[in-house]
Amino acid sequence: MNVIELVTDLFKGNKLENEMPLHIGEVMNLWTFLTATENFMNSELVALNTVENPQLRRKMLELIEGYHKPIIIDIENLLLSEGVELPKKPVEKPQLKMSVPAGGKMTDEEVANLVMFNLVWAINFCGRGLTEAVRQDVATLFVKAIVQKAGFSVTLKQLLMEKGWLTYPPPYRNLGMETKS
Repeated sequence: MNVIELVTDLFKGNKLENEMPLHIGEVMNLWTFLTATENFMNSELVALNTVENPQLRRKMLELIEGYHKPIIIDIENLLLSEGVELPKKPVEKPQLKMSVPAGGKMTDEEVANLVMFNLVWAINFCGRGLTEAVRQDVATLFVKAIVQKAGFSVTLKQLLMEKGWLTYPPPYRNLGMETKS
């Protein structure tokens, strides 16, 4: 299987498939992903108000402006063009520079891991949306989101590793395979 050809064919689209009405699963997946992305972005905007690390601030702004907002617009445009009512938007959060004492806010490490969790959830959910999509425009939207969020998560993970913030399970040791002394 040539992955490049597969992705190229996907992005070419099939006009006939795109003229089909969205099926209920496609609508539900798009609607759910839209709602989740808006709420993830909102929680990240709130957390951004107290993030102190400048590298983390830049990464979060890159995620919000470069990934969340464009995919929200793409999904909204698709749903509206199909006559689907959009979910209620969360109240927009202002960007503030606040001094909040420890204990009253998340640490930069906690914020970074929350953002990483949001990305993992989004990538997994987009995989579901992709596999359940019949229309190529819907599948393409989910592929685009997977590729963008996976690519971004690699750079975010590098920052987390550099700062010692990455949360991961302990190393696996197969106790049954260890030799006894």
